[in-house]
Amino acid sequence: MLPVIKRFREREVVSYGAGAKFLSSRGIKVREIPEPYNLAIDEEGVDWVRTVIKSSKAANPRIIATSILAAKDSDIVIVDSTPLGVAVGKMMGIKTLFVLNQIDPSTFFSGFFTRKITERFFMQIFSSVDGIAIVDFPPPLNISPAKRLNTNIPIRFVGPTVRPRGGKEEKGRGAVVGGGTKNTTVPLSVLKKSKYKYFVGGGAGKNGGSKIKFVKNISEYMRRSEFCILHGGHTSIMECVMMKKPMVVAPLENYTERVENAQGVERLGLGVRVNPRWLDENVLDFAIEKSLSLKPNLKRFYSFAKKFDGAKEVEKFARNLCKT
Repeated sequence: MLPVIKRFREREVVSYGAGAKFLSSRGIKVREIPEPYNLAIDEEGVDWVRTVIKSSKAANPRIIATSILAAKDSDIVIVDSTPLGVAVGKMMGIKTLFVLNQIDPSTFFSGFFTRKITERFFMQIFSSVDGIAIVDFPPPLNISPAKRLNTNIPIRFVGPTVRPRGGKEEKGRGAVVGGGTKNTTVPLSVLKKSKYKYFVGGGAGKNGGSKIKFVKNISEYMRRSEFCILHGGHTSIMECVMMKKPMVVAPLENYTERVENAQGVERLGLGVRVNPRWLDENVLDFAIEKSLSLKPNLKRFYSFAKKFDGAKEVEKFARNLCKT
C-alpha cells in the first residue's frame, strides 16, 4: 500500500506494529493503534479460532477513536483489507474504498463451513463500501482468483501497485522469500543440496555456508537473482512480474489463497507450482530449470503489465468516488 499512501501524503494513516514504524520511517504521518486484525497462521495454514480471538481486539474503543480522529474532515476512507476502516467510514458517513488483492477473502481459509461463514461476513462488508479496487490484472490475466464479481458495487482491477525495477543478475542464484524461518515451505536442507545458490530472506546474520547467503531485506536481493522461490504471497508474485523474474511457487497446502495464487502463476506461464510436501533437491532443481525456460513468456507478459500503475489508478478511483 505504500505507493498508494504516497499519493495521499497530506493525509494521516492509521496503522500498527511494524507497518506503522515502516511508514513513519518514510515520512508518512501515522496514527499508531494496537493490532486490530491479523491472520493467525501456522504450519497447517490459517487457524480460524485464533484469528477470531485476535481480531476481536478491533472492538477496543481506543482503536475506534483513533481511527475516527484520523478520518475527521476526510472525503473518503481508503481501507487495506481490515473491516475496521469500513466501519469507521460508515459511522461517519464518509465514502469508503476497499483495496484488496482479490474479492473472495474466503480463500484465506480452508474447510467448507469456515469458508461459508467468512464469505457471508465479507459479503456484508462489501455491501457497505462505495468501491472495490483489486490490485491485480483484469480477468482472464489475473493472478489471484477473480470470483464474486456479480455485485452492484463498482469494482476496478487497477493492476499492481509495485513499479518496475531492475538490477544486475547473478546467474545461477535465486532469492527465497520468507525462507529463513522455521516454517519455510522450502527447507534449508533442500536448498543446501540443490545445484543452485540462494539469497534467503528472514535469517540475517546466520551462516549458510557456500550455497546460502542470509539477508535482511530480501526484496532488494530479488533484483539481483535470476529466479525467485515464493510461498505464494500476492505482493511477492507481483514484484516478480514487474522484475521479469521466473518463479517457483511453493504454498502450504492448506493456505488456500496462496495455492490459488500459485495456480494463477502457472496458468499464465509465469512460473512453476510445487507441493512442499513432496519437495526434494531434484524436484526443486527441475522446477527451477522449467521456470527459467519461461523467461520469453515473462518478457511478453511484462510488456502488458508495465502499462498498469495501480497506485495511480487507486487515487483516480478514490477521487472519482468523492465526486459521486
